[in-house]
Amino acid sequence: MGWLEFPEFNAIAQYADLKSFSKEQFISRCKKLYIILLGENLREKPLRRVVNMLGFPVPETEKFKSTKLLELIIAYLRIAEGSGLHPIRNKETLVERVLENKFFNTLLEFSAVNSIRQLDAHKTNDSKTKLHKALTDLGIQPNVISNNYADIIWQVYDSIYGMLMNLNMPLSNFYNLK
Repeated sequence: MGWLEFPEFNAIAQYADLKSFSKEQFISRCKKLYIILLGENLREKPLRRVVNMLGFPVPETEKFKSTKLLELIIAYLRIAEGSGLHPIRNKETLVERVLENKFFNTLLEFSAVNSIRQLDAHKTNDSKTKLHKALTDLGIQPNVISNNYADIIWQVYDSIYGMLMNLNMPLSNFYNLK
């Protein structure tokens, strides 16, 4: 049984016609991709509990929303994995190291898809600039699109896949934590 068997994936598995896949269809597909992956299911409260349990200072994290909280947790696990520090016994040191790195971009591609998704609801004068920044964050050069959004959606999928694969390694190493 393949992933196409799951009805919740139908929205992103549909064929993208190379001749008539419009910018609006592209934005709509990104919106569906965001919702299916995490967006609608990523809850702030349980992530905040984990961040607090790990010992992050509330003043440093109180303005963070769900995506940024998840990035903190991932950064914590990556530093633990890369340093050999135990994620429970060495919490203070790990929190300190995470906070030294003020720029977290583990979910950059996910945030970029979110930015594209928001273009559907929030059309503004800088929509083109926001789209170009999001595409650049996904590793796509906006000047090569030439209205070929069918090809671009597959590049978005590839970027998200790469992000998820990069997350898999440090997270999977904690499965058998002792």
